[in-house]
Amino acid sequence: MSDTWELRSGNVAIRMDGGVDGDAPPEGGQPLIDFRAPLGPLLRLTLINALLIVITLTVYRFWAKTKVRRHLWAHTQVGGTPLEYTGTGLELFVGFLIALVVVLIPFGVFSALPVLLGASEGAQRAWQLCIYLALIFLTGVAIHRARRYRLTRTRWRGIRGNLTGSSARYGWFYLWSLWPVGLTASWMTPWRNVRLWQKLVGETWIGDRPLRFFGSSAGLYGRFALLWITLAVLYGGFVGYIVFLVQRMASAGTDLSDAETIGRAVLAQSSPLLLGLIVVLIVYCWYKVKELRRLVDGIRFAGVRFSCAPSAWQLLRLAVPNTLLILLTVGLATPIAQWRYLHFVARHAQLHGTIDWAAIAQSSAAAPTSGEGLADAFDVGGAF
Repeated sequence: MSDTWELRSGNVAIRMDGGVDGDAPPEGGQPLIDFRAPLGPLLRLTLINALLIVITLTVYRFWAKTKVRRHLWAHTQVGGTPLEYTGTGLELFVGFLIALVVVLIPFGVFSALPVLLGASEGAQRAWQLCIYLALIFLTGVAIHRARRYRLTRTRWRGIRGNLTGSSARYGWFYLWSLWPVGLTASWMTPWRNVRLWQKLVGETWIGDRPLRFFGSSAGLYGRFALLWITLAVLYGGFVGYIVFLVQRMASAGTDLSDAETIGRAVLAQSSPLLLGLIVVLIVYCWYKVKELRRLVDGIRFAGVRFSCAPSAWQLLRLAVPNTLLILLTVGLATPIAQWRYLHFVARHAQLHGTIDWAAIAQSSAAAPTSGEGLADAFDVGGAF
């Protein structure tokens, strides 16, 4: 099947090869990683892990995650040398217990305080807003700490990675940067995504060498505008379609007080809505390809640059099956989705230049002693 096709409406065409002005990847690159893990052993490991997770009422998931990471890392080569994952299931379990005692249980108590104290409805809403904002802040903290843990537990030729900077500062930016997004009806979303990426990449170290990011969101707004307009049209069309159906049902004498009847009628005639969702998904992938290229192209490390230039169709073929795999198996098939993701990276991510690996020394920064407690509790932290 060809990876190049177009979605055309009038004079507007979306090329599913992702190509637009200036989008051509730089020449002369070499694959960033070599990933050749056979699927069979991973499937067996996934099935055994799933069984043990169910038997232990999900407690085994920390050790299951560790085994999957060790398997995937061992089959991922950089410069001909495989990666090594040194984290343990016990570290992840202890990290979760810490998050449970220090964050989750207190949050549950604080959330119920206004009701227990008989506070007014207005006070309860204000308190719940504070709780919601605190959860957004902690989500940012969890993302930062999870990345730090994975980097410090990843070794290549004995050299480990690290993430410097403050998790609290990242969490604060993660929180307040949502305000301009909301105030501009989401138009600041590309700016926020690039800035969050810049903070994570700019604080990443491989041994004693830092990564740097030189990029902006300036070139993303053409595609984002089409995505925004598509979503606005779909929302307006959805509302109008529901109103039309309700009016037609009223004309036919249908009892509109029965919400279940209205719901069945909408589902029975949902083909236009489904078509609209498919169009949005295509336009979204078309935009995300551009964003992915901008995020990766801006990375610099030890005098080399990176690129990643998949087509929108290739991104769609990765994202949709992976999402279905995770949702339909309640997360148990996540290792298979990760396997597909690493094959995607191996196929499309490239580096341009030559890295003097021998010149990179070990990092002297301290590594965290516990695992991704908050990230596990909030189900955030990236693909792994």
